[in-house]
Amino acid sequence: MKQIIIKTALYFFIKYVLFYLILAFRNDDFYFFIPSNMTDFWYWYLLLSLPGLMFLLFCGPFIYIFRNSNRLLFILILIGYILIEYVLYTYLASTSSLSNGLYNALISLLVFIVIFGKQTYVKFTKDIRPSTF
Repeated sequence: MKQIIIKTALYFFIKYVLFYLILAFRNDDFYFFIPSNMTDFWYWYLLLSLPGLMFLLFCGPFIYIFRNSNRLLFILILIGYILIEYVLYTYLASTSSLSNGLYNALISLLVFIVIFGKQTYVKFTKDIRPSTF
């Protein structure tokens, strides 16, 4: 369980750093990546507040989907997480551009595959018997 919590925290941090990097290139605003800004409290608050909030909201479901053996429930909870995060981000944090929510969702899936890919693969291949003809 400790490993899942650490990976979940890492997942949200990496996901939002990549997301902020894509938004920086898209909007030509590199505030988060200028070293002189890294000494400000406001900088760290902006950088870590969204990943921290999402970690608090979704750490429980992430632990549950990896401890539960039901594959359908895994997929449904993962889809629900992506949809809820899309709605939360789009309508609370980025009301000016709905496409930012789509970028966030795509990055979520890619980073999920990278960080949790092995555990997901094991979950879906465990107890599957090869067919015999």
